[in-house]
Formats: sequence, structure tokens, C-alpha cells
Amino acid sequence: MNRKALKDEVFLRMATELSRLGTCCRLKVGAVLLRPDGGIASAGFNGALPGMPHCTPETCQPGQRCLHTSHAEENALGFCDGHVAVAYVTH
Repeated sequence: MNRKALKDEVFLRMATELSRLGTCCRLKVGAVLLRPDGGIASAGFNGALPGMPHCTPETCQPGQRCLHTSHAEENALGFCDGHVAVAYVTH
């Protein structure tokens, strides 16, 4: 396996592990963002913002966007300086 393929596999596995922390009752998503130099800029998972209520089956209906959940990549972007070259997202 070449170095790029190995990095892709490792960072996607990291995103997959992070997805387990997602708080949406319908879908769990993880994201790892890399800087232009290849280092990790940030990481996140989908879920309610701090201090906000988590989703429930009543607020998270199939075919509709969950009312209480931010996307994993949105959450990750909120914790980085904006210099992102690559995003690994599980969904």
C-alpha cells in the first residue's frame, strides 16, 4: 500500500471512530480535517452544539434535516483556523 492510500485509510478510520460519538438518533457521522501540510487541523462529529438539546425521534424525522444536529464537518470547522486542504467525512 502506498503512503497516500495508507493515510486515506487511517484518517477515514479516525473519522469512523469519531462518528460513534455523534448524538443524532438517526445518523452518526465523523469528520477529520487536514491542513495543507497534511497534519490534522480539526476533527468532529455530528450532534447538538454545547448547551443545546440533543435530537429525539420526534425532532429527527426521516426525510427531514434534524432540528438539533450540526453536521460533523460544520462542528470540525468551528474548531480550526480555516486552513483546510482535505476533509475525510464518513457520510
